[in-house]
Amino acid sequence: MKLQTYLGIINSISNNCYQNGQLSKRKNYFAKKNSLKTLFDIGDKNEGTIILCEVGPDYTCIATADEQHKLHSLRYFSTSLDEIDANELSLHSFQKLVVHSAYPEALIVPHKYFDEQNSKQWLKEMFGFNESPQFHNAINEWQVTVAYTLPETIDNQFTNAVYWHVYATALKNCFGAQNQINIHFSPKCFRVMVKKGSALQLCQTYPYTTPLDVIYYLLNICQKFNLSQNATHLSLSGLIEKDSALYKELHQYFSDLSFNQSAGTSQLNEDYPAHYFTSVYQLVACAL
Repeated sequence: MKLQTYLGIINSISNNCYQNGQLSKRKNYFAKKNSLKTLFDIGDKNEGTIILCEVGPDYTCIATADEQHKLHSLRYFSTSLDEIDANELSLHSFQKLVVHSAYPEALIVPHKYFDEQNSKQWLKEMFGFNESPQFHNAINEWQVTVAYTLPETIDNQFTNAVYWHVYATALKNCFGAQNQINIHFSPKCFRVMVKKGSALQLCQTYPYTTPLDVIYYLLNICQKFNLSQNATHLSLSGLIEKDSALYKELHQYFSDLSFNQSAGTSQLNEDYPAHYFTSVYQLVACAL
């Protein structure tokens, strides 16, 4: 049978979020670069027993936590992990490491079609990676498995890590409305999850540079899945503010918007909106 027959209605493709749509072959994983940009540096990075490392093509978020689901620190860099100095990670003093992949090379496969060997072949055929490590997270709540690949240098450096994908943790924490689009913004990309009725329709990551880029993708999604702009709830998280041009543009096209504030995890700092770090809170809820 053909690959698309196995995958059914749901798949997730990268859309050239970074150069040529390919994962770079990083020879010096922790090479220090002068271009490092720190967006947030909150709390004491020496506290806690667990390190959480969320990595994507356009950002890196490193947090520390404990077994009681309390976050102690968070540092957010608008750069990929290979541009961060090893001293920023301080891995030696932690008992557990959890890697949270935000790379878009992922497939969401119904349980009944999932097979580890087949998924490796599907990832290879769809994304062209022959040697990159491959992982999967089963999401029983939706009866699907998220299969994904990472830059192989991540697996080489973090041999004792626990791996999760952002799609997987979000699916365990995500929908409340009948028709809903969840949108999480990072510096250069945004990822979307779409639910219509009781069915998960789409998990996808898109690049953007202007608010109109986001509107273009969302209007196309609504048209494709026959979703009303007035009757679809948008749940927003990540790097977006209510007084931003991006939010104002979204509000012109969608009337039902709110910020996602994942419950069950204490906020690090009241000076920062909780929705900035929704993906980290979701990871804490799933992995600790």
